[in-house]
Amino acid sequence: MTKISIICVTRNDEYGMYQDLRTRVFLNGLNQIKNKEIYELVLVDWNPLPDRLSFYEQYKDLFPKNLKTKFVTVPSEVHKSIVGSSVLRVFEYQGKNVGARYSSGSYLIFTNPDNFFFPELWSHVENNISDESFTRLCRCDVRNPNSGYVNVDYIDGKDLMESPIHFYYTPGHDFKTPNEYLSLNEGFYWDISHEGASGDFLGVSRKNFELVNGFGEDYTYGGFDGIIMRDLFKKGIKQFILPTISIHIDHTRVRVIGSTPTNIDGEFNNKESWGLLGEDRISVIEIWKKQ
Repeated sequence: MTKISIICVTRNDEYGMYQDLRTRVFLNGLNQIKNKEIYELVLVDWNPLPDRLSFYEQYKDLFPKNLKTKFVTVPSEVHKSIVGSSVLRVFEYQGKNVGARYSSGSYLIFTNPDNFFFPELWSHVENNISDESFTRLCRCDVRNPNSGYVNVDYIDGKDLMESPIHFYYTPGHDFKTPNEYLSLNEGFYWDISHEGASGDFLGVSRKNFELVNGFGEDYTYGGFDGIIMRDLFKKGIKQFILPTISIHIDHTRVRVIGSTPTNIDGEFNNKESWGLLGEDRISVIEIWKKQ
């Protein structure tokens, strides 16, 4: 079976409030993956703070059992060598490119450690791996982590199925609760770039990700998660919307430089060294917690 890499950028800095809760929900949810032998989790710790535990030290006991986990650290000295480091403390999409470089999967899933995925997602991913299309997932937000609807101990998400949902990114449909959306039962192709919250889930073959040279790395722009989709479309790669959702635990945000430019279709032309290729100050730890 195809090897699948789940890639996230992390930093133990209490970004957005409730970071610890959001992270624990994310890691706990990955225990639902049935075919763990074909997956790996790649966590990129970007510019860790010297006065706090690294993400690895903070959460190593919570990494999912029987799921190979690769922990990649981009140290502060590397961050400071990049143009724009005085403006942004984390380069999220350059970090995701680093994760892709250090991953071993032929299929890549880019997400963030503040999402909960329902168990059926992983079979949908496995059944829709293709070089002909990339996969997207609709996201809904739970605004207040203290509402009682977010519990670090839940595994299957049933508590959220009829919970108040504040945002929907649902192309072509108008649903009120997760149960209504999940009644679709099957995914669908959509010929309009579904860029809403695309940074929270994008599945793409390594072949196609490398075809477009990864996510853009020019810090003066935002919206690289949407721009890469435009570039994939330009290459003739179709978009498939999976018939499940992610539950995103909402948080406060730091305003990023720039926004997604409407006249750019992914033409950033990253250097061949995108993803910090050849950078020898990056460290890697691999763990595999057996049950």
